[in-house]
Amino acid sequence: MPELRGNLRPAFLVSIGNSLYLSIFLFFSWTAIADVTLPPIFGDHMVLQRDVTVPVWGNSSPGERVSVSFGNLYEQTVADSSGKWRIILPALAKSSQPQSFIINAKNRIELHDVIVGDVWICAGEGNMAFLLAKTPEWEDPHGLRSEERIRFYIRDNDVIPIREKGGHWVVCTRDKASVCSAVGYFFARDLWSSQHIPIGMIQCTKTDSPISSWFSGASSISLAKLNDHSVYKELIAPIVSFSIAGVIWYQGESDRGLSVLRYRVELQRLIKEWRKRWALGPFPFFAVTPAGYGESGAVAVDLYSSLQGDSTGSLPWLRESIATMLTLPMTGVAVADDLGMPEELFPNEKLLVGRRLALLARHRFYGEMIRDTGPVCKEVRIEGDKIRVIFETFGSSLTLGVPPSVSDSFPFSLATSLKGFAIRGDGTKWFAAKGVIDGRSVLLSCPTVPHPKFVRYNWKDFPEGNLYSEQGLPVASFRTDLEQPNKVAQP
Repeated sequence: MPELRGNLRPAFLVSIGNSLYLSIFLFFSWTAIADVTLPPIFGDHMVLQRDVTVPVWGNSSPGERVSVSFGNLYEQTVADSSGKWRIILPALAKSSQPQSFIINAKNRIELHDVIVGDVWICAGEGNMAFLLAKTPEWEDPHGLRSEERIRFYIRDNDVIPIREKGGHWVVCTRDKASVCSAVGYFFARDLWSSQHIPIGMIQCTKTDSPISSWFSGASSISLAKLNDHSVYKELIAPIVSFSIAGVIWYQGESDRGLSVLRYRVELQRLIKEWRKRWALGPFPFFAVTPAGYGESGAVAVDLYSSLQGDSTGSLPWLRESIATMLTLPMTGVAVADDLGMPEELFPNEKLLVGRRLALLARHRFYGEMIRDTGPVCKEVRIEGDKIRVIFETFGSSLTLGVPPSVSDSFPFSLATSLKGFAIRGDGTKWFAAKGVIDGRSVLLSCPTVPHPKFVRYNWKDFPEGNLYSEQGLPVASFRTDLEQPNKVAQP
């Protein structure tokens, strides 16, 4: 091999060196001129929240000037040293007229068919994830129609890493709405029909996700030890800051069992944390109680038990835990106790769930003068060998009904006797009680309980109570005793 002198190098070394220099040059050049990008929540057909400021954020080259324009609005900023940028648009008026949403930097992004209305998050487990395509209403060719002013943001169902997962907005036409949450759709449809405001639904659903997995991990040390917060990281963190009107929540299937008492604390913590994260004040948070699930037995009350990971009698406690959220402002509970089917954890009755949620929003958020909840136990009086339960009926009246789960075989008009009540005295055993409606109260008695003291209603996994308002809204399960599951003796 000849001796190398001066700057002479073998040709292959020159080639390798030049390629290396070129690669390095291209890498830094690409980094320097990185395209402006947006989170997946910003896309064609999206709905922007009306009447509040609208944050828009993304990434670009460090120091790059970025502008956002929508209609007559125009705002700009400069990306920080890490390439992150954020722009706050002033409050927008509702508009069903589609417009373009434009982001300009070194490159240009133009989003089409963007409208302004109210944006709600529909979050939860399998019952919230239950698809519209699986409901009886979808099977009826005349039951549903295209609703182009209702849009859903749905996460892409793929297997790529969580950090790269995207999503897209779906316009609820008859051929595309099948992939939407049935509860979310029926909720949105009632709002659109009553308010004539475009509705956007951000679908955040994950089957088999206990409530502890929906926290960011910053709420408390105890919660941080319970889970990896994977659901929050995957579904909630990417949309925090996107302006919303409120949240509807249908979750709890994974919290049956030993966690039912903890749930009453965790749900309130969740609401407080999400409100803090969004910094929009006490936005509406409306939850659903678990529908009936399990066998309908002859006992008056399902007593709690847990054997080898399987639990019975826990759903009434979960329903009670959900109801404790009502101590927080701008909250509401849609009762679904009567909408279950034996041995169906995910019943297909979702129309009434969505409708009852919509009643809460129409009354408590939109200000309609309508009744949004069934009668509520207000007071209990002992009258000799009988016990009287007095209800707050909110201007309605008490009436007998038939739970929708059995209405096909037992028409509403044929309900003749009151069901679902149990009473007890000083002992620990509960007995089914006979009851009669007396104005705004129900008078209960049982020959086996000559000195009644306490009442429970629908305190079963699969309740069969039939007390409603005249508008068809059910009385929620309730109790007047103070026992806890681990202190309730077996009969």
